[in-house]
Amino acid sequence: MTAAAFERMNHARAILQRFASAGRPAGAKPPSVSALQQSPVGWPVARDDLVTQIDARLRGTSMPRQLATSYCGPAAFLYCILKDRPDIYVSYAVALWETGHYTFRTGVGHVEVESADRTKASLAAIAGRRRGKEQISHLDWMTMAALSASTRPLSALRRGAGPDDVGLSITYPWVLKQWFQAGGSRPQVDSMGLGALKSGLFMFANLMRFWRSHWLVIQIDSSLVTTGTPNTFEQRHWVVVNPNFQPRVRREGKGPWIAMGDIMSDFWKVPQEQVVRAMEGAHLADWPMELSLVTWGKEDFRTRMTRLGDIPARFYGGYAFPHFR
Repeated sequence: MTAAAFERMNHARAILQRFASAGRPAGAKPPSVSALQQSPVGWPVARDDLVTQIDARLRGTSMPRQLATSYCGPAAFLYCILKDRPDIYVSYAVALWETGHYTFRTGVGHVEVESADRTKASLAAIAGRRRGKEQISHLDWMTMAALSASTRPLSALRRGAGPDDVGLSITYPWVLKQWFQAGGSRPQVDSMGLGALKSGLFMFANLMRFWRSHWLVIQIDSSLVTTGTPNTFEQRHWVVVNPNFQPRVRREGKGPWIAMGDIMSDFWKVPQEQVVRAMEGAHLADWPMELSLVTWGKEDFRTRMTRLGDIPARFYGGYAFPHFR
């Protein structure tokens, strides 16, 4: 951990400690303590419970996890914020609980997040529909749903988040980019565009060149991690490339593993008559690959598809965002 990262983590812990202590002031009697455990703006999670959930994030024993919701975009963004700026992550959660709003603001953008009454009331309805199943945590619903509902493309749709908002809670590429810019990170590489078309193997490999110094946030068809057939409209999924495991391949299935970003010159190693289609990478399709993603609360989710040829039909594009400072 760098000195800057150590300082930010200490700052995050100090913010959390002040928040926790405010709920149990010295000499306070039980009625007062009980009142201080309740969110002033109506979030249905006690202060102590929220402290426990945030502390687990700072200790690395839990990660942002959307479960059965459609908040893979917010989960990806908040994972990157948590890793680089835990102090901002804690401040965001605490501010929503205490005041109902928070503003991500830097020199390259800003995003205002509000806690709509519908968002605060909807978690109980979701829990009722998933009886006996694991529920999204209060921390994740509060931070993800409020962010998503506050930044929907049309202001008329920003009435809060609910259990039936599967379509409305989709994160569009320009919205995800807006969040990162509000955190101070403008993409160095953007292969998403409007996200209407698939980006192909060449753009995927090019993005992997930035793995060491950037957050690689990509939109895939979920069949890349679960197997199955791609579905253009129903299975789009935002993930982060695991910052602790460099994507790699084996040239022609032989020899040592090499960084995936090092194969760019291999695209052009084709007969002259095939140069026009070299970027499709058909001659690389059978090369084995290893790709680890951050998704569904796991930092090392290995893809079930293990050949470069599995990428083109399942990759819509992505961004290389510099780390938050």
